[in-house]
Amino acid sequence: MALKAGDLVIVIRQHCPTANAVGRMATVVQATGFPRHDVCGYCGEAFLETSDAVSLEAGKASGWYPASWLKKIPPLSELEGKERERELVLK
Repeated sequence: MALKAGDLVIVIRQHCPTANAVGRMATVVQATGFPRHDVCGYCGEAFLETSDAVSLEAGKASGWYPASWLKKIPPLSELEGKERERELVLK
């Protein structure tokens, strides 16, 4: 499932333990569809992820993240639809 602008995500991985971003929720601003070479803003080490780069906006979780470090939180409407399908199957 590709991330797109407006998706709600949670950070599940990070480059540097000093960043303290794991567990933070944010909104996707832009998903570039290409790898991005970046430098950690905390330790200064350069790193390159081979996944798509995603720009987030949410306080301390703001910035660029590889898509593999993020997990999408599905909208409630999607979850309600799945629950309804489950009820129909059980009847």
